[in-house]
Amino acid sequence: MQRAIWQCSEEEEDEGAERVVEELIETLLEVIIQNRLSSPSALKLAEAALRETSLKPLIEKRLLQSTIQHPHFFKLSSSPSSTRDDISLLHTLFHLHPTNTCQITHIKPLNCVYCGTLFSAISIFQLFELTRKLYVSQLFGRWSAMGNGEESGKALDAVLSLDAGVVLKTRLNFPRWRRLEFDTNPLPSRTSGGEEQLYDPVFLILLFNSQYFPHLCPCLWNRSC
Repeated sequence: MQRAIWQCSEEEEDEGAERVVEELIETLLEVIIQNRLSSPSALKLAEAALRETSLKPLIEKRLLQSTIQHPHFFKLSSSPSSTRDDISLLHTLFHLHPTNTCQITHIKPLNCVYCGTLFSAISIFQLFELTRKLYVSQLFGRWSAMGNGEESGKALDAVLSLDAGVVLKTRLNFPRWRRLEFDTNPLPSRTSGGEEQLYDPVFLILLFNSQYFPHLCPCLWNRSC
């Protein structure tokens, strides 16, 4: 850190200094992911660092893999508040270089922790569809409302795992701002009141479609499907 401060204090730009700063930020991100994945403040720091630094795609991919392969990832994601913080970090990582990050092996763990509610995970699934031209509706057929790493055996089990009370609340308090079009903005910044406790209507449509109308186009937000 002292070396970085010394080099950055020079009037002329130094490529070596930029490299040192990138290495420090990379190390910081690795430490946060390994040891502070449950800390909201640490995760916000990691997001800020990612937005302000241009890391190589290979490094960003490795950071993403370290997050979803963390030994306590599913345990930490069992808490709604922790899930939002973790998904927010993943949302940033996925959108940096989608061609590298949007892999089926990276998406599957999200399906196991996503609770079907209105936050950023759904936009990651959307990004995956647009990048890879692959549908996620079949993946949702193995979704479970438990959101603790468990999967359903079939689409009917996924539908039956829904909380009927939350489905009713979603119907009575339908978020009128929600659209089917692709949106890169994280959903938490757009929700208000108790909307974060509702199911995402887009997700419900996809889930019901995978069970009752499997022959129809499963991609609802990409008009080109």
